[in-house]
Amino acid sequence: MKLAYSLFLLLTFTICGSVYCQSKYEYFLSGNVNLYVPRTSDKGLYPILGYDKETKPKVLVGGFGVGFSAWKKLKSKTSLKWQGNFSRSVYWEALQFTDPDNRPIGDASASSTDYSLGLTGTVHYNISKVFSVGSGIGIQTMIISAFYFRHGSLPDETDRLIGYNYYYKRLMPMLPLELSLKFEKLFVNLRYEHGLLNRLKKDLSEYKKDKYGLLFFELGFCVK
Repeated sequence: MKLAYSLFLLLTFTICGSVYCQSKYEYFLSGNVNLYVPRTSDKGLYPILGYDKETKPKVLVGGFGVGFSAWKKLKSKTSLKWQGNFSRSVYWEALQFTDPDNRPIGDASASSTDYSLGLTGTVHYNISKVFSVGSGIGIQTMIISAFYFRHGSLPDETDRLIGYNYYYKRLMPMLPLELSLKFEKLFVNLRYEHGLLNRLKKDLSEYKKDKYGLLFFELGFCVK
């Protein structure tokens, strides 16, 4: 975790120094919808918006969030972009339950919801006047992760059970890749953030891997 903390401090101080010490930035407020992309078999994609008659509730609302970004032109073909966002991301988890003698008694599907603060810094190469591609460094800071049961073979009263995931790392370094359309008053952005470490912490990380990515679609409006 020393790497994650070092990246977090470096990115935070660099963003603060760049945004507040420079005067030629363009500032944008943005909204996003997002997909949690699991890279392990015990998790599944949760729709951004969907319907399932077997679940409670039947209408499924997935990931979304808000953000703030600052753009600065470096040279004729390159730009610098800093971004911070607060987002919720949702994914399916398969759960199996056993009795005190470790015999199976049922299974269920749960939706987990992560609330996190993300920071990214990217350098963009301008392919055309409005279209650019960018990459850099980022970090996701977990605020809280919660789950509740949607459906399964357990009794009905378990559908309302709420729990919390305490076995995830607080900080996760990310590798972002962005495709952007930037106009005078707005930008459209597609960003994939690739998690660089095993998400599980402590003893769990010694025998189990949990890796993931995040796919964001963002729309931002210029405020300065």
